[in-house]
Amino acid sequence: MEGGDGVNERAGDERVGDAQRNYVVELLARALGEGYLDLTEYERRLVEATAATTSGELAAQLTDLPRRFHWDPRTPVVGSSVADRAWAGRTSAALIMAVASLPFAACYGAGAVFAVAAIVLAGPGRRVPGQRARALAATVIGSVGVFGSVMSVVLLLVVG
Repeated sequence: MEGGDGVNERAGDERVGDAQRNYVVELLARALGEGYLDLTEYERRLVEATAATTSGELAAQLTDLPRRFHWDPRTPVVGSSVADRAWAGRTSAALIMAVASLPFAACYGAGAVFAVAAIVLAGPGRRVPGQRARALAATVIGSVGVFGSVMSVVLLLVVG
């Protein structure tokens, strides 16, 4: 049955897991950081959010905050921000290695080491929703680094 705002009224009865609770805790922390909650209110809501078992209990901690702090229980939460930051760090490192492989490709093919490491490091990141573009960029640039390194070695052997 649809409510006035289009949200399924039964959605408030759905059980929540750690990923949803962590997401709401992060929203509360942002609200605290931006001055919408004082420390006492934040702590009270933090206790309620971490103890919540249904999406309705969890969403209730955010209802009086500005819209950007609201959580829609119908929107899946992929994982905790800790995992998201870990993937972001991994794909960023892959991208840095891929870019570093380009100038090192001219150094007797040394760029291939960076390029292969970048491709391997970026591989799993292509399956993570928020990291696909960065991982794909690292893979493509790393491939160019491998190609440049191979060409550098071939050129060295033919000319040298």
